[in-house]
Amino acid sequence: MVSGLSEILDYVRRLKGRDIVSPRPEEESEDIEIAGEETRDVDEERICARKVSRSSIKLEDQRTFRYFIDGSVSSLPIKAVSVGNVEVPIHLICIAAGAFERGVFGGPLRPTEHIVSRCLLALPYAAIKDGLGQFERPPGRELTSGSGVYEDLKGYRGPLWIDTSRRLNGSRALNYEDLQMVGRVRSRAANLAKVLMRVAELGVLYSLKEALGMRDDNLILMDGPVAPILIYANLVSDRFGGVREISDPHLAYFYLRNVISAVKRVLKIPRGGFQEVFMSREDELVYVIYRMRSFIRRGWGEEDEEASDKHTSIMISAFTWLRPSLLTTAGDIWSYSSGVARFDIPIPSLANEDEDWYMPDYKVDVNRRDVDEKLDEILKAIYRERYPIPSAPRGSIRRYTELYAIYEAELRLKALIARARSSIGAGIHV
Repeated sequence: MVSGLSEILDYVRRLKGRDIVSPRPEEESEDIEIAGEETRDVDEERICARKVSRSSIKLEDQRTFRYFIDGSVSSLPIKAVSVGNVEVPIHLICIAAGAFERGVFGGPLRPTEHIVSRCLLALPYAAIKDGLGQFERPPGRELTSGSGVYEDLKGYRGPLWIDTSRRLNGSRALNYEDLQMVGRVRSRAANLAKVLMRVAELGVLYSLKEALGMRDDNLILMDGPVAPILIYANLVSDRFGGVREISDPHLAYFYLRNVISAVKRVLKIPRGGFQEVFMSREDELVYVIYRMRSFIRRGWGEEDEEASDKHTSIMISAFTWLRPSLLTTAGDIWSYSSGVARFDIPIPSLANEDEDWYMPDYKVDVNRRDVDEKLDEILKAIYRERYPIPSAPRGSIRRYTELYAIYEAELRLKALIARARSSIGAGIHV
């Protein structure tokens, strides 16, 4: 986590400006805008409604989630540099992403070798240089789309930095005049940090899949929607980059199969509705399943909309109430739809490899026996993960929509970031 950190802190100390002592990262700030998923009207296809009851799960139903992938990020302002009459913030971004494994007989999650943790400097370098004429270049390697972003995050031992005045594709995001809008500068750093975390998560998925091999049939649960972040696949590796445009259906099938993503905050409800979900009981969940084309429009300012639309067309989405009895008795959220969770299932998890599963007109036939069996296994695996309940403040939807294994993985990753932040506090004001 602390690779190159001492060089970064030495550089920051040399800069003329005001040290910032802030215990709160930008992700927790209420005075800036952090981008997220933007949604639009969708082309949706209702596939079916399914019930999974406790009595339907037999001892011989052994297929459960084996691996869990999550990420965490912190964008901490550490220095304010004077550019004209404006103080421009410089951030230290700390990222952690990893895959965790559950043993065959259960128990707590174990970290795998596929863990990425890194701190890097983030500043609008080009925009500052435009304003001052001269400005010391940060030490080490600059992260760009051509630098092998994931490989640098994972393996480069020296200091890393990123220019927030440029997008990952090289185009300008901030000019000198934009530095006066300090909130925009802060948002840009936080949004880019989120993108880098997503790249790290995809990189972890890539390395885990490569290690498991083509024939592995274990289910993987990934936090957050996978579809919109696949546009960053080319920032992981050239081989994984084929998933971005589905240019190699064979490889895309391998990487996407059995990777289920858990979405705890549902921002878009299908126009067709999912009223059957609210018929769920503690011993029987109802899933309403849609194929949501063009679900995500854009997220953090780096995306290609056409590619994103393509990825969402190869997913089906299962909506359900995970914890009906808690939702109806706790009384700390008034909208039942706020307690709905979504699970995105790539079509390769259901279809055969030799089918045209990647074509927009491919039909997911749940009446076909093999598709029906695979879907049933996945829905039962989700049912098994409902308890225990993650710890969350009263009124937080995480109590209703987050799976505990994801919560546990996130705690492990946040501990890595907390350790790095303690190093920062000890080192920057020496």
